[in-house]
Amino acid sequence: MKIGIITFHHTTNYGATLQAYALFKTLTAWGHTVEVIDYRPKGAVVFYLKQLLPIRNRKFDWNMDFHKYILKAFQMRKFLVSSLNLSKLTCYSSDKLREIFEASDYDAVITGSDQVWCLDTKFRGFDASYFLNFFGKADNCLKVSYAPSIGGTQSFKENREQVSRLLAEFDHVSVRDYHSANVIQEECGVASTKVLDPTFLVDYEDVLVPPKVEEPYLLVYNHKELGHIQRKAIQEIAKSKDLKVISIGDAWDVADDSFICVHPYEWIGYFKHAAYVFTNTFHGTIFSLLFRKDFTVFVGEGKRNKVFDLLTPLDLEGRIITELTDDYKVNKAQIDYDFVYKKLSPQIDGSEAFLAKAFNNVCLPV
Repeated sequence: MKIGIITFHHTTNYGATLQAYALFKTLTAWGHTVEVIDYRPKGAVVFYLKQLLPIRNRKFDWNMDFHKYILKAFQMRKFLVSSLNLSKLTCYSSDKLREIFEASDYDAVITGSDQVWCLDTKFRGFDASYFLNFFGKADNCLKVSYAPSIGGTQSFKENREQVSRLLAEFDHVSVRDYHSANVIQEECGVASTKVLDPTFLVDYEDVLVPPKVEEPYLLVYNHKELGHIQRKAIQEIAKSKDLKVISIGDAWDVADDSFICVHPYEWIGYFKHAAYVFTNTFHGTIFSLLFRKDFTVFVGEGKRNKVFDLLTPLDLEGRIITELTDDYKVNKAQIDYDFVYKKLSPQIDGSEAFLAKAFNNVCLPV
């Protein structure tokens, strides 16, 4: 089959980039012809460009480090071009998607993963393109969702009728979390299958690049400014385990060394070889699980649904910190990953089975 994927791929966010790569890689390995639709809404492009301006309070030297954020953006784009098959046409507005669709002769289009159904993101808002409004039943093309999320959206509100109509046209619907499943069921009357983020479906051993760090290290992958309690927790863990502190993707003053512009394969390598992981991100949590690392995840209000949704069934909610208080105690217990994977492996199998069924019942690789 020829499959098009529409997702959040044009970004400087490692998690978003790698989820696109993982879905592409999985379907390609099964023998499908796959391309990522190069849809880059102008509002999102502007937002990601602003993200290159490191104006937050951090360990940062304008003269020495600013160019690293620019290089990071080039690294991400280079990765997309070399590792994914992007559509020949690029569009910056939704009205051009029909043109890409007509030129591509897809047998199926898949939307997801990531928060492509979130209506509360200021720089994106409601975009019906991610509900596949640019083609219909008459086009004889499968409509599939794989692991999209509505994020913190509580209701589709004035978009409810349109979203309901579009979801009713889908051949196969899956979501990434129970919150998303509940909202589309209650508001749109559409049942869905809960699946894992596509980053769980790929083996990264043949592509990851080991870091050039000789000492054992605690890895910090954090999107927002580190508060006093977070710094204290990092320092306590590092001291108790005699670890160097390494930050990737951003420069933080708590780190002994920060590597801003790492390639995605290097980013994966840092997780693989870490002795401990500290993160406030969903995908940082996922890669900690994939490489069986002890970790701590600090989550704010916007990420609680997806992080709790992922870790609670694995009995790992104890690794989540939601309240930053001075009496916070570092969880130094070692995670029993044999126990974790007894619960996680069936979820991975079920996620693969959903994709296999959706795309022409292709046989899973042995």
